[in-house]
Amino acid sequence: MKNIVIIGYGQLGAEVCKRHLDLTDRVYSVCRSRHPSIAALHQPIEADLDLLSKALTLPQTIDCLYYFVPPDNTDLADNRLKLFLKLHKNQLFLHIVYISTSGVYGNSNGEWVTEKTPVNPTADRSKRRLDAEQQLIKFSQTTNTKLTILRCAAIYSAKTINTTRIKANTKPVIKASQAPFTNRLHLRDLTEVCVQAMLHPATTFEIYNVSDGHPTTTTEHAWLLSDLAGVKRNKEILLEQASQYYSPAYMSYLAESKRMDISKLQNNLKPDFKFENCVDGIKDCLCL
Repeated sequence: MKNIVIIGYGQLGAEVCKRHLDLTDRVYSVCRSRHPSIAALHQPIEADLDLLSKALTLPQTIDCLYYFVPPDNTDLADNRLKLFLKLHKNQLFLHIVYISTSGVYGNSNGEWVTEKTPVNPTADRSKRRLDAEQQLIKFSQTTNTKLTILRCAAIYSAKTINTTRIKANTKPVIKASQAPFTNRLHLRDLTEVCVQAMLHPATTFEIYNVSDGHPTTTTEHAWLLSDLAGVKRNKEILLEQASQYYSPAYMSYLAESKRMDISKLQNNLKPDFKFENCVDGIKDCLCL
């Protein structure tokens, strides 16, 4: 039996929790709001990481810490993580698995990126994630903690992809020839990657690109959603017109065109993907 701590009990945290309970591990899940225990070996902990004044009450030795909480947005550093690591510097974490973002690579103009591609984040959210990566690498080296960083593509599930949301989205799509490349992964497959990362820790630290390995353009993806949901495709606009329809946050997303190479993930962790084909993943979300 392993002691597992999950910081951030959202969709992903809940799925990872279930997987570890199936493995008969003891799971401590930390969330800002109260959440019930789902099994005898599951201990929920209600805590706001922004308001922590002392370390959480945890077992002396933690086999794996999953850190799923996004950075705060006060500046370009992850101050939330910084406080957590400061308060838990004497806690024995044997291994940390951290969810980062593919956004740390910035814009690659549609080219393939590997873990050796230089990082060049342009969006503030991505700069915070890179800061978090750097904090964790320093922490792992100082405390001799194994670390796995997962640079994830966009995550989708039935919560984000459903007929109601697709029908409600009337915004135009970028002209197909101008549309940037995007990468994605089904929530269930990301859960699998997280567990495999826990089971195969690095000697020191490792970084993995995480996606389904089949990038498409944003327009191709939008058309696929419409077609599978039985909804008329939205009209096309030129890329330079996009700011008239989209938020600055989404515009920054459109400005990060890249295709993620997941060869290292496949060779080292060998995750068993259920939805490597995005069509199958979307059909699962739509219950088709």
